[in-house]
Amino acid sequence: MTTKNKASRLTTDEHIKKLVEIPDNDIDYSDIPDMSNSTGWQRLYPEAGSDTNITDKMMFEALSRAFEAPELEKVPVTIKLDPRIVEFFKQHSKKYQVKINDVLMEFVNTYKKSHTH
Repeated sequence: MTTKNKASRLTTDEHIKKLVEIPDNDIDYSDIPDMSNSTGWQRLYPEAGSDTNITDKMMFEALSRAFEAPELEKVPVTIKLDPRIVEFFKQHSKKYQVKINDVLMEFVNTYKKSHTH
């Protein structure tokens, strides 16, 4: 039996237990992009400012709120995009349509903030 097959038979709780048991110094963070200048946390934790240090508790609370939030129904549309845009998103995510939606929503939120008087 391969490790992959064995791992796929674990319950969610068993997976979480195994992850918790991994020592922090054994975790490879090298593929995580630098997000120090990102404003993405403002969506999950609006009270966080640019100088706020995000703690584990804050992260847990923000993600809990995000998971509890009802998923808004998406509206199917047909849109013509530059092929370079589609290729870019396809290269970075299998769920490229979701990512395009996320980028557009970030634009809308930023626009609303900058144009509210």
